[in-house]
Order: sequence, then C-alpha cells, then structure tokens
Amino acid sequence: MSLANFLTSLRIFLSPFFLIVFFLPEWTDGSFKVASVIIFWLLFIVMELSDLFDGMAARASGTVSDLGKVLILLLMLSAV
Repeated sequence: MSLANFLTSLRIFLSPFFLIVFFLPEWTDGSFKVASVIIFWLLFIVMELSDLFDGMAARASGTVSDLGKVLILLLMLSAV
C-alpha cells in the first residue's frame, strides 16, 4: 500500500468519528459542546491535511492505483 493510499484510508477511517463528534452535542444535553467543537475542528484539519499530503505524495511518486481510484470515489460519495 502506497503512502497516498494509506492517507486516503486514514480519512475513510476518521469519517465516522467526524460525524459522531459533529452530532455529540445533539445526542447529549449539550455538556460536550465546547469539547466537541474543538475535537471537530482538529479532526477536520487532520482530514484536510491528509488530503493535501495524499495528493502531494501521489503526484511526487507519479502513482495512480486502482485502489486509490476506488478510495477517492468512496470519499467523494460519502461527502454527498
């Protein structure tokens, strides 16, 4: 597995946690609101940086894999 595929897989792995943290204040009485906002933004930054580094790694090594095409498609569909 290349570095680009690993970073894409990391974003897929983090996606459910992103959604859980996003809805946590709604599921509770709001007591986790400040903590969830901080964690939400940290996860967002990590996921966006992994997207940036994923693209940089793929371009630098000139790799295009079938797995990478499928993983990117899954991420695009999950964003909709």
